[in-house]
Amino acid sequence: MERIIKFRGQRTEDGEWIFGYLADKDYINNIHEVATPSEEVHPDTVGQFIGLLDSNGKEIYDGDVFTVNGKYPKVVKYIPEQTAFCIANIDDFGKDYIYPWQHPSSDWWNDFKREIIIVGDIYDSTYNHLIPLINNSRI
Repeated sequence: MERIIKFRGQRTEDGEWIFGYLADKDYINNIHEVATPSEEVHPDTVGQFIGLLDSNGKEIYDGDVFTVNGKYPKVVKYIPEQTAFCIANIDDFGKDYIYPWQHPSSDWWNDFKREIIIVGDIYDSTYNHLIPLINNSRI
């Protein structure tokens, strides 16, 4: 299986998502616009494609929020201490006695009984309250 390395980020000009190759921490080469060299994006919104698709075939990126079987909202994030893309239950953020990040096996992602659907990302107004909680949940 070929590993696809690409990123997304919100363009500073209009907030539109740009998908492509990371040119710098705040520039992405847009894969849909060959004539456009690099587009400036908000560095805090840059996220890498994790190499997996949700149940609808949509690419999953660092910072996405998804549900499992229509419940249990989770966020996916790269956690440097674990050197992996990890997931956390949204309800576990802010609890002092729980370290929320888990590194699920490939079997977890590929279980045919598990329907994974992206419902947003942490940069949407619906979920942006999670950003400080995520940033404070590291080891």
